[in-house]
Amino acid sequence: MLRELLERLPQLFENIPWGSPAEVHAVVKFSDTRSRQTGLRSVRWSGDIYLFESIRKIEGDPEIKLLAIDVAPDVDALVFVSEAVSTEEAPDGSVQNFEIRYFQGATRQGETDTLITYRSPGISAEFDNVTGPVTVCLEHLLGAPPRRSLLVGNWLAAVAASRVSDYLSNWNEGAPPGRAPLWISARFEDQQEFFSGQLGKLTGRAIASVCWEASNGGMALPPRIRHPMADMIAQAASEFDLSLAVDAARELVRLTWRELATHAQSVDLLPVRKDIANKVTDTMLGRFAGTVLEPAEVILNQWAPYAGQTGVDEALDILRSTGWLGE
Repeated sequence: MLRELLERLPQLFENIPWGSPAEVHAVVKFSDTRSRQTGLRSVRWSGDIYLFESIRKIEGDPEIKLLAIDVAPDVDALVFVSEAVSTEEAPDGSVQNFEIRYFQGATRQGETDTLITYRSPGISAEFDNVTGPVTVCLEHLLGAPPRRSLLVGNWLAAVAASRVSDYLSNWNEGAPPGRAPLWISARFEDQQEFFSGQLGKLTGRAIASVCWEASNGGMALPPRIRHPMADMIAQAASEFDLSLAVDAARELVRLTWRELATHAQSVDLLPVRKDIANKVTDTMLGRFAGTVLEPAEVILNQWAPYAGQTGVDEALDILRSTGWLGE
């Protein structure tokens, strides 16, 4: 249903100049009272006529400003209209910039979708269920049921898995399975064994780094763990104690979102910027997190073609030992 609505919106913006600020719009079923207001545009949606009404222009970062909006109970959907520039590399290596307009929508029933249109002629509009803080804000304003919300432990596991994946991606330089870069293939005849071994090592080290940063440099950890962890972090690659990292992680199993927002030392440890995190509830932070990262299992399983399923399962077992994924 939402897609049907979004398909009809670009024509309403044909005469809106590019470079306009982002704007949030309410979609309200036609009524005589509303129709008498000037400047309202109408769209046909699911066989009925709906009015497309601007609520507020949004300058700068939208999250806090969106959450401050009051939405009337007769609003059926919200659409956030914004612009961006997409930089893409062509097959010949040249770089092109495309101006894009997003129509990001949500309904009271929890349906979400995004229509992407291009300013450049000849490029067709496309749908992509773009998620992130804006989508969560729209759902929250409408009282829509959450699609996914993460517990802090699930989030910390996903952050650790994401760091592992980023390391492996940098090393692998985009090569397909079995075609590792020269510096790997020249040293390791069994490339799967290399990736499997690295997956386990990196997972342990990612757990340690996440714990250290999520506990404000160990300050939220008991002294019996904090002091040896400080020594291990200082020694970096020379000495690593997996059991110590797991013990630290288990101390953070009951960490709340509010505590994480207070302690976090790294940008990627929060699903939104810290100034936003400090102004929203724990529930909202869990909803934000559910749109930012895939679960740890999904992230690490992407490396099964390289490390083998056994290698991935061993890395996931290390993560499970932390308690972050549940017992």
